[in-house]
Amino acid sequence: MQYYFSQEINDDKTILLTGEEHQHCTKVMRHKRGDILHVLDGKGNIYETVIREINRNDTQLTIQQKTEKPETGPQKYIAVSPTKNPSRLEWFIEKATELGITGIFVVFCHRTDKKPTKTERLQKIIISALKQSGRTVLPELTVLDKFEKIGGIPDFVKYKKFIAHCEKKEENLLSMTDKTVDQLVCIGPEGDFTPDEIKWALENGFIPVSLGNTRLRTETAGLYAATCLVLP
Repeated sequence: MQYYFSQEINDDKTILLTGEEHQHCTKVMRHKRGDILHVLDGKGNIYETVIREINRNDTQLTIQQKTEKPETGPQKYIAVSPTKNPSRLEWFIEKATELGITGIFVVFCHRTDKKPTKTERLQKIIISALKQSGRTVLPELTVLDKFEKIGGIPDFVKYKKFIAHCEKKEENLLSMTDKTVDQLVCIGPEGDFTPDEIKWALENGFIPVSLGNTRLRTETAGLYAATCLVLP
């Protein structure tokens, strides 16, 4: 089933498709008035709608049925440093969304290559992956300009927290996860976390973990961590 995405919902009666969603609906898929569309709002709801009107800048939909389909269970978060090649971070965010990660923190560590992050583009990638995978809740995307600022996120103390670093061998993340509680895994930059960052993490309740016996690229490490978190 093909999904569209919109959060422009009026009194549970009408939905507007604008921007790229409007263009895809009318110019690519060539939908017409009276066609049935299924829309996600990213908040756990699926809407069955019918096209009421197609205008120059938007498509107006009438809601016929609303189905609540929340994503329940413990939260699964990953903090990852931006990569030198932006496309690798984009690839990771797409795959993490498809796998079922609750939220992604893009964190600028001391050794991160200091290039600006195109948050709007990353958000579009998350929405696209949401539609493709059929998930109903939009993962949160947060950008932090310093690793230690992760300590200020809401409910920080309640998470079971892991940090994957290269300083010494630790227990593998896969054997340490607990699917009954909210979890957060931190993946460092290509040059790894600094000793001070690791020290701060350990002092704030992070458990050091290994991601295997080989050295992984940042986005590969992130994908491995995401898989560990979502495995049943």
